[in-house]
Amino acid sequence: MMADDGHGVTAGLGTVLREWGRIGVTGFGGPPAHIALLRQLCVERRQWLDEQEFEDAIGACNLLPGPASTELAIFCAWRVRGRLGALTGGLAFIVPGLMCILALSVLFLAGTPPLWVKGAGAGAGAAVAAVAVQAGWSLLVPSWTRARRDGAGRRFRWITYLLAGGAAVATIGPWLVTPDELADVRAGEAYALQMTAHVNGLEISHGAWSSAHFSFGEMLARASADAHLQPGDLIGSGTVGTGCLLEMRDEVLKRYLQPGDTVTLAVERLGTLTTPIVERPSSSGSVAPATLQ
Repeated sequence: MMADDGHGVTAGLGTVLREWGRIGVTGFGGPPAHIALLRQLCVERRQWLDEQEFEDAIGACNLLPGPASTELAIFCAWRVRGRLGALTGGLAFIVPGLMCILALSVLFLAGTPPLWVKGAGAGAGAAVAAVAVQAGWSLLVPSWTRARRDGAGRRFRWITYLLAGGAAVATIGPWLVTPDELADVRAGEAYALQMTAHVNGLEISHGAWSSAHFSFGEMLARASADAHLQPGDLIGSGTVGTGCLLEMRDEVLKRYLQPGDTVTLAVERLGTLTTPIVERPSSSGSVAPATLQ
């Protein structure tokens, strides 16, 4: 029996509905917990996906705009039951959390929520860090075990990626541009700076920072409504208004990125990020890094 997209059926829709719904209800702790639960289900318990395919899917979903764990859940459901599975699994994964958010919104917007709701929220917030660490560790150990098994080349890449990832989350690049340096291009709550995206020198997208829908002050106000911001926290502003490269692909480039391409993202007077697209490396190969200018 084949699914509607040609995949061999490995699970019934009832199974997808039940298992993905269970993760949607019990997946407390955000994306790390969701990914760990999906791994336990699809790789360890049911063996619908192998370890390599699952890790590749995590990497691919993290490159896409939007919530990575939700995209991973939909991919896994598609992988085991085709398009109907993706639709069923996606709804089963998303709807429980959505219903919970709506119920809490009613409680908070209707007036002062009950003390037990506040207490439950405070306790849940305190537990999130522990849940995230446990979920991350449950993914880290199997990944390292497989890297050790696959030889020295893969171990070297694993350690290199770990160090590069640690550096990426702990640093913000070699340069900072302070507001006083951009005083002459201030445009209301934003700045009159041009932003562009090129592939092999061909302009794919462009926009202006001055057309941003919200100022950084409004972004900070919104972020602080749901989280306790600390000095030194970094706030991302999102993509250029004309869209990300994936959204612009069919309009200009007419194809997906491929090895040999060079992607260049630039913001006037702030800097340029250049990323080469390369083949998947062999066990002894290496990946060319992005460069900042």
